[in-house]
Amino acid sequence: MHRRKFVIGVGSLAAGSAAAIGTGAFDSVEAERTVTAELADDADAYLALESSSSHSEVDPNGRLKIFDINGITNDGGGHGVGGNSEYHFDGVFEVTNQGTDTVHFYVGGLGTFVNGNDELANVYVYEDGARDTPLDGDAGALQIDSGTTESIGVYVETGDVDVEPDGSTTNSYNGTATVYAEIDDPTN
Repeated sequence: MHRRKFVIGVGSLAAGSAAAIGTGAFDSVEAERTVTAELADDADAYLALESSSSHSEVDPNGRLKIFDINGITNDGGGHGVGGNSEYHFDGVFEVTNQGTDTVHFYVGGLGTFVNGNDELANVYVYEDGARDTPLDGDAGALQIDSGTTESIGVYVETGDVDVEPDGSTTNSYNGTATVYAEIDDPTN
């Protein structure tokens, strides 16, 4: 009989202690968990990037090489952009929103490329049909609904470049761009 009173007493004490302590809220917690994320090629990612012209290609790692001015020879024999010129390349690549939410797409990290004191080029991407609106997050971002594909072009304005007698140039530039897809419009 004493055992039963003891168990009831302990149960009452535990219930009373929980009520006295409060709601169970805490100030801090640290918990270690495992996370698994599967990486996909650009074409299979939630924001798919796919080549749609001879001005872009997918590298052996499945990543879109958005633009390669050097080394592109077109069917007419051209081999790159000239100095002091502006170029619009429509339909260079396509962006498909394979996620579930509408996103705002833009590309950062492009802009003005310089070599010493010489401005070599100004580069930005744009939505086909809207050549004057850079998709850079400041001037513009393209809203892409879930399941929608948009065609993207590349604008290149070159500065004064020195061309050698063999047609090569001593001025070149390489850039790495960062592709963004955000729920909130960065231009607001």
